[in-house]
Amino acid sequence: MQYNAAIIQKKGEEAASFLSEESIASYSKNVKLALRGKKEEIKQESLANQVQILIFRHRIPAEVLKTASGKEIFIRTVNEGWLEKEAIEIQHLQRFFSKIKTLEQNFVLLTKKVNGKLILLLWISSRVMV
Repeated sequence: MQYNAAIIQKKGEEAASFLSEESIASYSKNVKLALRGKKEEIKQESLANQVQILIFRHRIPAEVLKTASGKEIFIRTVNEGWLEKEAIEIQHLQRFFSKIKTLEQNFVLLTKKVNGKLILLLWISSRVMV
């Protein structure tokens, strides 16, 4: 099963099997910031991380955040359907664009020729795994 399919089907364990160590570390860091982060610390994070930290604070009880690993929190976010929208957006992009190249963990270059012109899109996300 591919990452996006696992996200859409809310299969957190399967989706987690595609995560890099950096992604797991990012989730762990955001869990710690959700628990103890000061406003100044959180503002230094990317917008995507700031949103994720606030979602963790709002949706996950502190008792769970204190004991869960970054990977366990990722699995919960998938099982709850919190990542489903982003995965669907990526799948729609994949249908339109003919060539997809992962440049780095968070950057994907999509290309397609239309009427002889090359269309490029750089997709930037905190959770892209194509």
